[in-house]
Amino acid sequence: MGFYQFFTISNKKYEISNTDNFKLAGISNDFLFLFAGFTDAEGNLLITLDRSFIKFRFKITLHRDDIKVINIIKSKFKIGIVTEENSRNCCCFIVEKHADIKNVISPLFKPFPLHTSKKLYF
Repeated sequence: MGFYQFFTISNKKYEISNTDNFKLAGISNDFLFLFAGFTDAEGNLLITLDRSFIKFRFKITLHRDDIKVINIIKSKFKIGIVTEENSRNCCCFIVEKHADIKNVISPLFKPFPLHTSKKLYF
């Protein structure tokens, strides 16, 4: 079974057609549009096969001067971790828990779609 088919089947239960779930969490539409833009510009979703299981990682990387932005993203979603990579002068918002990617990150891009070539990978 290909990744697209796997993700489509496993994600049907959590598909959202509006932003009610995000509003309930206190996240504004403006913030969600901003998050989609950050993902278009500085985000990536990595999928790797490690022995017999699939690992997922969503990551947004910004210059370390923008650590406040990364911390705001983490505080809004209440998932993931924030890391600083001093050797690369950057900071990251990273989500590796499959349930968080499937239930929070992925459904977000239905009502707030990506606009760059990353939408093809989504």
